[in-house]
Amino acid sequence: MRNIIKYYYDLDITRIRQVKEKFYLNIGNDLYVFCPCEETVKNILNYLYNEQYHQLILTKNKSMVISFNDMFYALFKVNTVDRRINISDILNNQAITNENVKSRWIELWSLCVDEIEFQLGEVKNSDIHVYAYYYIGLAENAIQLLKTFDFNSVPVFLAHRRVGYNTRLIDFYNPCDLILDTKVRDIAEYYKDCFFYNDTSFSMQNIYKSIDLMTTDERKLFIARMMYPTYFFDRFEEFKNNGIDLKLVSNVDKYEKILIDIINYIKKTTYIHDIDWLINQ
Repeated sequence: MRNIIKYYYDLDITRIRQVKEKFYLNIGNDLYVFCPCEETVKNILNYLYNEQYHQLILTKNKSMVISFNDMFYALFKVNTVDRRINISDILNNQAITNENVKSRWIELWSLCVDEIEFQLGEVKNSDIHVYAYYYIGLAENAIQLLKTFDFNSVPVFLAHRRVGYNTRLIDFYNPCDLILDTKVRDIAEYYKDCFFYNDTSFSMQNIYKSIDLMTTDERKLFIARMMYPTYFFDRFEEFKNNGIDLKLVSNVDKYEKILIDIINYIKKTTYIHDIDWLINQ
């Protein structure tokens, strides 16, 4: 790694720490991160107005990325402290873009449901079957709700593939972890993760305040995103091998109540199609 950075960037590393596919490098008195990066990051970089985003370091040949381990990598100088994120970081961070991106939520969620159903054929644990089909039903309701919305009227923001209560600022402000999507993506994923895995960070009052900052169409998408069980689907392989997370499934009824409260709050100002099995409880 020292030779790679020296060859492409003419920088001398004093310390290296590897976390999965990312390398954290001390160069002089500064911290850098060398990480996998899709070439599309070149487009993302055009929208980084916040000075806390890590600063891209070009190679000696003025290239944004290099090929390393059969992937594209980029080097960034870290511009933030390292702590867990909070909802204020998410709400204050998002930069709107002028991109016209067609959302793929319906397509991707449908593919995920199909894959989970296929994999269930390999699972003999009856408990996993029971809960998996519950979450598949929840996902299918979210998909049907999405089909009633107009995505074209929703602005596109910088977002992340996943954020949660344990996400660090050093990753949150890494341009290579960004994607283009609606702003409700990060907000919903953060709240779901807090609810199921860190109760002390979860707050209905914060949810209501976040909703108040959304447009009418964003509020509709927020409901669908809160319904979609990423917290289960993302960990399905783990559950297949090690059994279901009892903390997660023990909160099913409580989370349904959260969804009802969110729907009722949004319905005060926004028309949405009724979700009978929730509303009629």
